[in-house]
Amino acid sequence: MLKRIYRSTPPEVIVEVLEPYVRLTTANIRIIKNRTGHMGHTYGFIDLDSHAEALRVVKILQNLDPPFSIAGKMVAVNLATGKRR
Repeated sequence: MLKRIYRSTPPEVIVEVLEPYVRLTTANIRIIKNRTGHMGHTYGFIDLDSHAEALRVVKILQNLDPPFSIAGKMVAVNLATGKRR
């Protein structure tokens, strides 16, 4: 899960910035916009082939220096847990 991405971030941008770490298409990306206010968080969810691959990518992104960012904004990276809605 990518947290605090810009509301206007298209899936193509996420695919592009993650290209060095994992092979994706826009079909692998879901962007969920919190509509509870202008400053609500926007989340990006990435569907990967396996849990092991997800763990590998999360670990890489969390350990980047400088921290992982999209369009100049630092993004929190976590493993999404729970059931898909």
